[in-house]
Amino acid sequence: MPLRSLLVLLALFAWLPRTADAQKPPKPETALDRELAEAIRTAPTSARWPNADYIRILDTGSVTVRQDGTVVAEFREAYRLINERARRRAEVEIPFNESYEEVQVLRARTIRNDGAILNVRKEDIRLGSPFSDFALYDDSKSIGFSMPGVEDGCIIDYTYRKVTRPVLMPGHFWEYWRFSGVEPVGLCRYALTLPAGKAFRWKVHNNEALKPAETVSADGKTRKLVWEMRGIAPIPQEPMMPRLSEIGVWLEVTSIPSWQEIARWFWGLAKPQVALTPALRRTVDQITAGRQTSEQKARAIYDFVANRVRYVGIEFGISAYRPHPAAQVHEKLYGDCKDKAHLLIAMLSHVGIKASPVLLRAGEQAETRSRLPSLSAFDHCIALAEVEGQKVWLDATAESTAYGDIPTAVRGADALVVREGAGTFERVPMFQPSENGFTVRTEAVLRPDGSAEVETRTQFRGGAAQYWRGHVRSLRPEQRRWGDVYRLAFQNRQGVQRVRDRPDLIAPLLQHKAQGFTHQIVVVDNQHMALMGVRP
Repeated sequence: MPLRSLLVLLALFAWLPRTADAQKPPKPETALDRELAEAIRTAPTSARWPNADYIRILDTGSVTVRQDGTVVAEFREAYRLINERARRRAEVEIPFNESYEEVQVLRARTIRNDGAILNVRKEDIRLGSPFSDFALYDDSKSIGFSMPGVEDGCIIDYTYRKVTRPVLMPGHFWEYWRFSGVEPVGLCRYALTLPAGKAFRWKVHNNEALKPAETVSADGKTRKLVWEMRGIAPIPQEPMMPRLSEIGVWLEVTSIPSWQEIARWFWGLAKPQVALTPALRRTVDQITAGRQTSEQKARAIYDFVANRVRYVGIEFGISAYRPHPAAQVHEKLYGDCKDKAHLLIAMLSHVGIKASPVLLRAGEQAETRSRLPSLSAFDHCIALAEVEGQKVWLDATAESTAYGDIPTAVRGADALVVREGAGTFERVPMFQPSENGFTVRTEAVLRPDGSAEVETRTQFRGGAAQYWRGHVRSLRPEQRRWGDVYRLAFQNRQGVQRVRDRPDLIAPLLQHKAQGFTHQIVVVDNQHMALMGVRP
């Protein structure tokens, strides 16, 4: 073999990987960055907080706001998992809206007790939808992954980047940040960088002493504010305790100047959508035919929207806040809460009844008006009508709620009522004692042999009526005749038990009649007796 060929062959062999080396698995990562290592060293311990399932040892957010309102943020979370109850945290879900947000997982890893580091592989990161089990079609997505090699005492650590484009309210941003929680916290920090001339406001709740450290860049173009807390004690959990937002430390920042700005923005989206069409007018004329008063017409219209228009959410991009045209909702007979509310508003306008959209957060009774303006403050839309000089709150999404009644989840909400582009906060009325509950009237006719014929009438009001009406709607007619709706009252029943075949939403009360026989009477005292059994 020529010498030159031999040299070339030897060179090729030198470049080829050795078989044994090629088959060796990569060495696991062992190095920790300085910030995490320090957080681990100084973190609260399970000995100090023996009831804690996990410890939030490091929680940081670095948020940069650009001049056009685009927000570029990097978040990092690290937890020590103390016991098996903490393992739920090893299933990570990061929600985002794909119409105007992008999320990228930069790193996710488990640090085991022996120091070994197991990384989440790129192929193990999944894309999902948090509302796939609901009649809701939107662009809400989530990035999810499972932390590998989890064991008691290990640490999970992940970092992700989120970019939010200014699609909803161009030029504006808003953000919430939670410091304290039910778990002990080692280090929690929120850093905000934004153009020096950009107007914004911030507010810390439940800790007046927490102030930001502020710096300005060398060229004077940006300013940076940093809020930081260390060694935060967990919030004790108690029965009937207030919401964490009422007692925990949290921060809100926003560039939206006022709630009026949100009202004007929403009105600009909603006003064109309530235009009447000939088809809409015909439907209103049909369902209100023969009804003389405004209240009668309002009842009929509400009953149509609540019962005939089913709940289906189509919420992509700005349509998460802009209702679909009322004519389109009327034609398709489906829509979400804001669609049904604005169809109701449009139909009421045809009979001369003024109604306005209402924005609120369902299940929330905290005072929204005292917080900083943010679109995140709202997740539900209803209507407020003026009928014969009276305010009538109408939630057509709640199919089991009668006209004039208000769903339990909406009661007490601090709601933003948008009238012709102007917003005012009004408190949705709470239940009065007389409006909520049920009345049971039982009549027993004694027979000579000691048995009795018993008739029970139950009248449900308010929240009880809403619950039972919804339950009855789900039963087949024969189940209603059998009396399953009243199973608790007559365990072994005989006789007839009647419930309306179609529970009427127009009626403010739900009534139920049950008949049966009992075979043993026990006199307790001169005023009370017990019916001890039902004849089989």
